[in-house]
Amino acid sequence: MKTFIKYCSMVLLFYCFASSLNAQDQLQTQFEYANKLFESKQYFDAITEYKRLLFFDSQRQYAFQANYRIGQSYKAGAKFDEAIRFFTLADLNSDNNAQKYSAKIEIIKSNILRRTTDRALQILDEMEKTDSFSTKTDSIYYWQGWAYMFADNWQKASESFGKISPNHELKILCDGVVNDKVSITFAKVISYILPGSGQIYTGNYLSGFMSLGYHVLFGYL
Repeated sequence: MKTFIKYCSMVLLFYCFASSLNAQDQLQTQFEYANKLFESKQYFDAITEYKRLLFFDSQRQYAFQANYRIGQSYKAGAKFDEAIRFFTLADLNSDNNAQKYSAKIEIIKSNILRRTTDRALQILDEMEKTDSFSTKTDSIYYWQGWAYMFADNWQKASESFGKISPNHELKILCDGVVNDKVSITFAKVISYILPGSGQIYTGNYLSGFMSLGYHVLFGYL
């Protein structure tokens, strides 16, 4: 009797083990299939398959990868609110700092693209103060710069890129935009004071002198 019970226990244990392996194989197959859809840019179908994977993944083995890919798929379709929701889920299910960092950067990118740059800058500021991201400061400054550019704050963008390198190509670009803005503002101001002078300042000599002459003549008359 004891031998029979022992035999039944071994059979049951083997059956559970085999079932577990089969379930893992099915999840892996599902994950690979969803990845193929994603890589071929069939994002809507990929989202469906990743969500199916999450439904059957009771052990949450693919929680980060699936949520991250769903977020990328929504971002590719310009569904930024949904993208941020799934990137946040990926962040919550991350297993290490590298995964957490990748998820947060995607959240930042999505916020920049949907023009909620204040939120992007808030997350970047929090990351800059986090010890676990101390080796990622250049990348943090880089995305700060982009967030400021989208917010039309070119001076701040220049300062952020300058933290990476004083000669960073994007810093030089931002400085050029800042200088152009100053020039345009100055041209507008002097035009109010002396009509036509702003056009002369910006190089439009003919129209500038005509405007200036017209106003001088009008004033004389």
